[in-house]
Amino acid sequence: MRQGFLRTLLRRRPVKIALGLLIFAGLTFPFTRQQGEPAPPPQPVKVVVASTTIPPRTIITDDMVELKAMPPEQAGHIPSGALSDIGQVVNAVSKDLIARGEVVRRSHLLGALRDVRVTALLPPGRRAMMLVLNNKPQVVNLLQPGDRIDVVATFDREFSRMLVEDVEVVSVNTGSEPSQTDSPSGQPAPPVNPHIIISVTPKEAEMLALASDATLDVLLHPKASSELPRNSEGILKKEITRKWVRDRAPRPAPRAPRSETPRVIVQPPPPPMRIEPVVQQPAPSPPPPTNTVEIIAGGQRKIVEVPPSPR
Repeated sequence: MRQGFLRTLLRRRPVKIALGLLIFAGLTFPFTRQQGEPAPPPQPVKVVVASTTIPPRTIITDDMVELKAMPPEQAGHIPSGALSDIGQVVNAVSKDLIARGEVVRRSHLLGALRDVRVTALLPPGRRAMMLVLNNKPQVVNLLQPGDRIDVVATFDREFSRMLVEDVEVVSVNTGSEPSQTDSPSGQPAPPVNPHIIISVTPKEAEMLALASDATLDVLLHPKASSELPRNSEGILKKEITRKWVRDRAPRPAPRAPRSETPRVIVQPPPPPMRIEPVVQQPAPSPPPPTNTVEIIAGGQRKIVEVPPSPR
């Protein structure tokens, strides 16, 4: 009976018109609402920008990059592959040079540090060498990848010398990281000894290999250091001891100046003087006398010399 009532109601013309208007309004309402509301303003685009020049094969830290908001009108100039999450850049390794102010792209990176092999961090001509610091494991906690260090070796507590200078720390392992491999028994392998991996030349690697039984100490360089290598020749323990004893020894009191007795110096008598006889020279003959005559002529006086007459 209810279905028959609905069929009768839908056959009426006013009901059909009202139902059609209702359907039309429902279909056009979303478009009418969208046209009536103003579109939201475009939002700036955030990208990761290098805050300083980043060399190749460098571990990127948070002070090397920053997040910068680009205006919407410049969004079309953002290069493809630009990174917008700063977490994707920090602790990653740069593949090539990234200039200051340049947008960091995915092609700029070799990958995260945990995924990149150590050899990818080495410049040409360098080697990666592990340095175990068993005597001072707490020093490893002070180092970070990218630091520059010197290595001093002490042999038998008698001789100490700086072996390598101004080398880069490539990787740091504090010994607390769990091992990624299992032992043959199936149990997890024990953690490795605290060590660092440094970038050295083949010659420096040979020197450090010979000093493997020595006590090694690490000197940390400041970040902005222009100090040249020292090329130290080393020092012996007895040299330090000798200097310490010399510095600690009491200094003697200054002596009073000694008074010297006057000395009498007898000079030998001078040799006798030799008197030469004086030879008298004959006196020169006087010049012959001359006669002069005074002549007065026209009020002028003139003296004329007249030779003597012969006798």
